[in-house]
Amino acid sequence: MSCNSAPVSVELSTVCVMSDQRRGTLIWINGAHGSGKTHVAADLVRRVPHSHLADPEHVGFGLRRMYPRSERPDYRTLDAWTSAVSSTLIDILDRTGATIIAPQTVADSLLLSHVLDPVRASQHRVFHVTLSLQLHELRRRLRSRGDVIASYAQHQAGATLDALSAPEFGVHIDTGNRTVQQVADEIAKVAGLDIRPDRSFRAARAIRTAALRVSAIRSPLA
Repeated sequence: MSCNSAPVSVELSTVCVMSDQRRGTLIWINGAHGSGKTHVAADLVRRVPHSHLADPEHVGFGLRRMYPRSERPDYRTLDAWTSAVSSTLIDILDRTGATIIAPQTVADSLLLSHVLDPVRASQHRVFHVTLSLQLHELRRRLRSRGDVIASYAQHQAGATLDALSAPEFGVHIDTGNRTVQQVADEIAKVAGLDIRPDRSFRAARAIRTAALRVSAIRSPLA
């Protein structure tokens, strides 16, 4: 019996009400490396009430470090990563009923479905958005970063943008001529989320941006 049906007992009614109250929302932010996922995710967490950042990359780097340095794979190819990310997201949503923000590039639609479909099946809301921009702008951003992964991503940029342009990659949001705050506002609108106005000063935004850029630099040993 579904929670939308008339309850046959007080116990079932109570369970249904609790289930509805704990239903959370997952915002999966896709996009090529350098498209702005980290900055947009941080802005959403700062301005959307009862939201939390759950970065699938943390699981991935932990798994990679278990392998010998010479044999470390792309963690997204590991079944362990897919299952761990999916089950952890479900557990967080079950426990909190919060809005969970997950920024991660996944350009394989089948792989992504293996992550997101179980979350959908657990009755939580799932919104998949992909940040898009022109290839020349993406390459300009990557050149300005200078870390090892950004250098690698420059060579993959065209193929990644082409793959992510497919309709199965959710709602596409152009970031080329928008601020981080405007992109975050658009995602909140798509997901039907309340979002606080950004009343911070320009200097404060610049400091946050610089701090995120430093934290996003990846070591070749990661």
